[in-house]
Amino acid sequence: MTSKMFNLRKFGLGVIMITAIMTGVAIAEDIIITYPVTENWKRKTEPSGNIYEFEDESLYGDQYNHYGRTKLAFQGTSYKTWLWGNINPADAVPDTQVLLTEYSGIYTPPNNNVWSDVQVSERQVSYLFDHHGQVANLNTVTNGWIMREKILYANDGVTINEKYFYDATGKLQKEIHSAAGGFHAAHTYYTYDYHTSPGMETVIHYKNVYSYDPAQEANILNGTAAGTFLESYEYISSTYMVKRDASGKITTLLIDSLGNSHPNTYLDPANNILHAYQWDASWNLVSVTKYYPASGGKSGAIEICTPTSPSDPVWPLKKKIVPDDGFIKGVNLPWVNYGYDIGMTQGGDHFGFSRNLSTLYSAMEKRKGDTVRIFLFNDLRAGINFAADGTPLSFTDKVYEDMDALIACAKALGIKLMPVLFDYTIADGGATAPNADHPDLFTDPAKRTALVNIMKIFIQKYGLDPSIYAWDIMNEPEGAHDLGGVAMTDMQAFMQAFITMIHTETPGALVTVGSRNRNEMFQYWTGMGLDLYQFHYYGTMEGITPLDHVLTAPELALLGGKPVIAGEMASTDITNKLNILHKDGYAGSLFWDDGGTFNDEHILSAAEYQQLQDWFFGTQYTYYTTSHRLESKTMSTADQYGNVYYHYTDESYYDNGTPGDPTDDYGRVDKQVLGSVAADGAIAYAYIY
Repeated sequence: MTSKMFNLRKFGLGVIMITAIMTGVAIAEDIIITYPVTENWKRKTEPSGNIYEFEDESLYGDQYNHYGRTKLAFQGTSYKTWLWGNINPADAVPDTQVLLTEYSGIYTPPNNNVWSDVQVSERQVSYLFDHHGQVANLNTVTNGWIMREKILYANDGVTINEKYFYDATGKLQKEIHSAAGGFHAAHTYYTYDYHTSPGMETVIHYKNVYSYDPAQEANILNGTAAGTFLESYEYISSTYMVKRDASGKITTLLIDSLGNSHPNTYLDPANNILHAYQWDASWNLVSVTKYYPASGGKSGAIEICTPTSPSDPVWPLKKKIVPDDGFIKGVNLPWVNYGYDIGMTQGGDHFGFSRNLSTLYSAMEKRKGDTVRIFLFNDLRAGINFAADGTPLSFTDKVYEDMDALIACAKALGIKLMPVLFDYTIADGGATAPNADHPDLFTDPAKRTALVNIMKIFIQKYGLDPSIYAWDIMNEPEGAHDLGGVAMTDMQAFMQAFITMIHTETPGALVTVGSRNRNEMFQYWTGMGLDLYQFHYYGTMEGITPLDHVLTAPELALLGGKPVIAGEMASTDITNKLNILHKDGYAGSLFWDDGGTFNDEHILSAAEYQQLQDWFFGTQYTYYTTSHRLESKTMSTADQYGNVYYHYTDESYYDNGTPGDPTDDYGRVDKQVLGSVAADGAIAYAYIY
């Protein structure tokens, strides 16, 4: 072990030289300058050239060497200063705070005064901290200090480029940018909103961006004036965010490993065309799919374009699909966390959509541009406060935050929602959740009315939202009769109360009931004023209610001209099922995909979903890669000439005269396919010119 001691030599005028001695050999000397009266250390200069300056106080050391809090530290090519509260009232730093300032430069004090070579022009950044009495440890990573302000200076050390403000817990509240730099425009400021769900209060939810008049900067800082809103960013995960600007444009962004953002979807409310971007693993743009809104009773057209960059002035067309009718297709999500997606539990737990944004967006991301059926309140294990006798009293907290999150997600991804208010498990005899069984909501008119009145506010807020395709009152209500013993007359009274309420509060909203099968749909739910009829189909039903069934005249009469969809469809044999439903006159199909492992009918694989995406009834156009002229035309039904397919040569034989747009130019037909066998036995013809 090496022995170590110190030899002190005092030179007068407050100068002390401390020599460290190891095994009898002097190896270093520190020069100490002290305050004249107290003899507290004022400055220590180490042999390395590092310099430290201290407050005139005796907090540390021994009877021979005593010093106070650090005021300055110079190491190498930069130095820092600490302005502690309660030293000088004129400094305006509260007792519990310290102002830490960083400088870039060499500190060479010309005299014995502290800070005698501090140069304002070398100032780079300053921080104001709450130190909570911790003044010995200056490491801001470990000392528990809470940052309250941060200021970044221009090269002159005087001009302020950026300011950041934090609350008492260290959460960033506002930042202001006087000058342009990095991603920041000049004269802009940001405010931050945080999640309010228990346990997430420190997680940023939104960053809001504003511009401001420089003359109003002081008022912006003290909160007495507000700027002009430009855009907001919603943080979904470390790799995903949503940007919304003042005009209503919505862009979802993918964040790569370097922090660069890439558009994922873009929606302009001026035309409601959804743009969905596809990138490869190296972030090269592969294609952009444009989903047009439905119009004239027909589903919207779809265009697949192949620009090399989102900023390209022209996006070459690769494929275009124009539906012939309004047949809808999509999926059942059907939930993120069954029974807990909307609102807090009565016990105060929260697992809803707004708390699980990353999971919600991840699930919905795969279905952008689709129709999605999704469950909400289910068996009421969350979302509703009940009295001791089971009477619904009110919504629990977070109901609106969770529904807002779902609606915002659907808007960003161009999804049409079919929210399912309740599930049959609300009264299944306790088979699913013994503590969430409420048969009295059906059998007791007063409790039923109480629930309807609570939900009335919810429907008023969301009933006619453009992202809502239709409202599904209950999933397979027949199950509450079979499992919970609820009389069908009580079930029908419940449905009728909700149908009437929704139509009264939001005229024009579509209302449906998710009947368990087609037979029960006709047996129980016709004649009640539904706008859309719905049945479910799985393989076990084929023997009783076969999928391939053309509605009879009596059945059509019961429907009163209203459309019918398969609201739940087993996720197998996708193309064939869609063909059957369309052929038989149904209005759409939503395939089930709960993401589980129960059986194949409940899981929609990537290949099966691609079949769903590729299926259409209408006309498909493809275009040549280089010339971008029309290459082929495929029709679901034969045209007036009896053909279902044309292929064209790559030449501008027919020029429609649109300058700069070759997509409406095409060549001569070199192949055609007939819809049925011709008299000469041919099914297709090829032409050589």
